[in-house]
Amino acid sequence: TNKRVLFLARARHCPLDAPCGKCPREAFCPAAPEIQREESIQALTRIVVGPDAQLFVLGWTDAKLGERFDFIVCHRHDRRQVLLDTLVHLSGPSPASRLPAVEERLLTETLRRRLASKCFALSYARRAP
Repeated sequence: TNKRVLFLARARHCPLDAPCGKCPREAFCPAAPEIQREESIQALTRIVVGPDAQLFVLGWTDAKLGERFDFIVCHRHDRRQVLLDTLVHLSGPSPASRLPAVEERLLTETLRRRLASKCFALSYARRAP
């Protein structure tokens, strides 16, 4: 939506990397995704872009902690840019009031210092339960 960000729970009836076999290929899955949690777009405090093409971090206001972070890894790097552009656009009514996507420096600088050559790619893995 244009007022909140929805975080969906993992599918329970099948793994994410293979078809479940219950649904026809030409139809949508009858099991609707469950909303794990939702955040108001107004609670978004920062958008931080990682040193690679998949990772970004969203900062949210939190009454107890002050700020809470969600680390998001996109499966496809081209989808990350579309999602970032949408979040930046929805973060404020005018360009002057929108949150810019800022570049993360700590990991980038650490990689630069530790590696002899420029980093070509980073990979992520999902830990299976």
